[in-house]
Amino acid sequence: KMDLVFFNDAIFHICRIARILRQPRGSMLIIGVGGCGKQSLSKLASFMLQVEYAQVKGSSGKKGAMKGFKDQMKELMFQTGVEGTPVAFLMADNQITHEGYLEDINNVLNTGEITNLFESDDVERIMNDITPAVQKLGRPESRDVKYATFIERVRDFLHVILCMSPVGDALRVRCRKFPSLINCCTIDYFDKWPEEALLSVGNKFLHEMSMLSSEKQVILSRLFTDVNSSVEEASDAFYGELRRKVYITPKSFLDCLKLFMCELQDQLKEHKENLETLSNGLTKLRKTEVQVGDLKDILTQLQPELKDQKQKVQEALERNKEEARKAAIEEQAVERESSIVEQQSLEIRITRDDAERDLKEVLPALEDARKGVANLKKEDITVIKNFNQPPSAVQLTLQAVLVILGEKKTEWSVAKSVMADMNFKKRLERVDLENVPPPILARLNGILSNKDFDIEEIGKKVAACKSLASWASAVSKYSYALKNVRPKQKKLQEIEERYSLARANLKAKQDELQKMKD
Repeated sequence: KMDLVFFNDAIFHICRIARILRQPRGSMLIIGVGGCGKQSLSKLASFMLQVEYAQVKGSSGKKGAMKGFKDQMKELMFQTGVEGTPVAFLMADNQITHEGYLEDINNVLNTGEITNLFESDDVERIMNDITPAVQKLGRPESRDVKYATFIERVRDFLHVILCMSPVGDALRVRCRKFPSLINCCTIDYFDKWPEEALLSVGNKFLHEMSMLSSEKQVILSRLFTDVNSSVEEASDAFYGELRRKVYITPKSFLDCLKLFMCELQDQLKEHKENLETLSNGLTKLRKTEVQVGDLKDILTQLQPELKDQKQKVQEALERNKEEARKAAIEEQAVERESSIVEQQSLEIRITRDDAERDLKEVLPALEDARKGVANLKKEDITVIKNFNQPPSAVQLTLQAVLVILGEKKTEWSVAKSVMADMNFKKRLERVDLENVPPPILARLNGILSNKDFDIEEIGKKVAACKSLASWASAVSKYSYALKNVRPKQKKLQEIEERYSLARANLKAKQDELQKMKD
């Protein structure tokens, strides 16, 4: 879709282009500054005459661009020379990336062919495909006639349209280098747009702005036209004074219009958004005013209730203060109770350590004595039992054993009888060392205090008696140590009972204090 405005000059140029395209071998050189409508009017004229329209295809790189251009020209020459399809091939100066383009176009305009363009396969294709056209023309079907017919049809149906700008020296140089651009083309100059054209284009663009009235559109169109004219006059004066040309193109006029339209739309959009924001703000303010009025009414109605609630809150604060004071007193009491419990815990630990220390002093000896008794063999008992008149140390050892076993008599005959019992060893192992009666301990201590009761000497004389002597001595020491420990254990038990009770009381007070704090 092309957005065009048909003012008189544009119509005249369309007619000129259409007249040239209707003619065989009709090509054009259109000269005008950028944005004056050269390409748009050429495309429109081609569409009017149902002539196929083509432009230079872009390619990357200088070498690749030249090869692509030659391939395109080959396709166009097949299309026009073989198929006989009219084609309008347009080339603008900004599309000429390689001067070889113009050299090939110059050859096409002058002779209808491009040197070394076709390979042998391409020539054979031309010879085969052009035959029907040659037959239709009634010409001989020789290769020369066929190729001449092909070149003739290329020149007739390939219409070259060159769009050049007069700015700078490029056009003048190219016309000198490639004379066919002048000799074989009809030149059409696109002068600057007249005032009528500027007004028509301005009205057309501004008509799209529905927010502008017809009067404003006419005024603005005249304004932009006057501005464009004044700038052109200034550029002419600039050229007259400094000999430097400044071109005011129609594209500049269109860009100015588009800039104005974009800026106007942005301003209108911003204005609309500001209006919406203001409207929304006012609406919210009105709603807020209504809500504030309702809240005032509710507040007035709730005033008595608020007064009662305030009084209740004050009373609750007073109660809280009293409860806080009680909680502080209770907390101090709990702290004192906790300190007492900690002291009791420390006392328990000291007493327990003292009792355990007393027992630990005799426990190793007692354990060794038990092991000695456990390791006592039947042969050892037989050795002791076989004494008719035992040494004094052996007799003292057996007396101590008999006392511990609870025997009332301690004569040697009694000792032999006790040792003869099969359960002698078991009786020794089953002695209740925790509850040795005091009378037995007294008798045992009297025996052990005898100067002849020496465990090492006993072991030297009768090795079998050493275990029994050690056991008897360990029983005495353990019993006396236990006698000293028992009061401590009883005291420890009493302290632990008081400690448990104190902890229970402390826990109850702590729970009560936590409830008060909560």
